[in-house]
Amino acid sequence: MISVANNSSGRTLKLKRNLLSSRYELCIERMKFFTEIYKKYSNDPEIIKRAKAIAHTLKNMTIFIRDDELLVGNETSKNLGEKINLDLFRYDNSLDKNSTYKKLARRKLQSFSIEEGERDELLEIIPFWKGKSLIADKINQRLLKEGLLTGTGKIASLAPNIAIHQGTTEGHLCVGYEKLLKFGYKGIIEEAEFYQRQLNKEDEKFQEKYNYYEAVKIYYNAAIAFSKRYSNLAMDLAKYEKNEKRKTELEIIGEMMHKFTKKPPKTFYEAVQFIWFSQNIANIIYQRSVLALGRLDQILWTFYQKDIKSNKVIPIFALELIEELNLKLTWNIT
Repeated sequence: MISVANNSSGRTLKLKRNLLSSRYELCIERMKFFTEIYKKYSNDPEIIKRAKAIAHTLKNMTIFIRDDELLVGNETSKNLGEKINLDLFRYDNSLDKNSTYKKLARRKLQSFSIEEGERDELLEIIPFWKGKSLIADKINQRLLKEGLLTGTGKIASLAPNIAIHQGTTEGHLCVGYEKLLKFGYKGIIEEAEFYQRQLNKEDEKFQEKYNYYEAVKIYYNAAIAFSKRYSNLAMDLAKYEKNEKRKTELEIIGEMMHKFTKKPPKTFYEAVQFIWFSQNIANIIYQRSVLALGRLDQILWTFYQKDIKSNKVIPIFALELIEELNLKLTWNIT
């Protein structure tokens, strides 16, 4: 990965200073929206319920576009925020106590702060998720029951440590960006619809398969709606932007994000933005520390080569995009 050093662009250095000068804050938006859906659709199959929760989150979470940024997509409502995934991980009882949040705010290294109103709301949410976390309360308990989780694995599963549970997910994941870049969000929906129509109702796993494709459609329709939200925001900001250069940048972002609602990316800039936007959604759903991008050099090479030959991008701008992508990938790492 290219390092953001002193020879980086002025834009990149501004974003880097923004990152390094920001304080960690806890954000409860994702957990708030997940809780609303899990209460409302408690009897739905888990895969459908999670898809609805994701869609509800992407529809309602706070979004923003930072000054100077070329790649849009924020994971939390805070400039530098951490979310608490009670649906995935079991947290020890310390999260039920106000003293825990005070300690997090006072500690010297990587202190966390949380607004009083959000803290109170989180304290109300926590009891609902007791015994419901996907990994600690469902997957790990099944592994323990079947004797598949022993030794250090068992110890880790019981550790009362927020960081351990925040850094663990269902497994290390690598999004299939080659396919996603080829078909786009709409193309994936059309593929899911096609396979859903081919299902045999006599198949004993018909409902399970049907629910899977239904969840895929819900998820990617949510991604399209999320992209549309950023398109609208960029266009609204462009209307009031006095700096002509930045105004043009915002208009390009708005048009690009609107394009993603219907078509896959075609240019290098679009491909980088599309990858980051999709990765950001995955970060919102899972945990960023175990989500890999794969071989970006291979994935992006065709877009870069084509745009260089057609003079649609110059190397210095391409480098600026990769530098910003590098920053975005490390923005919320705890």
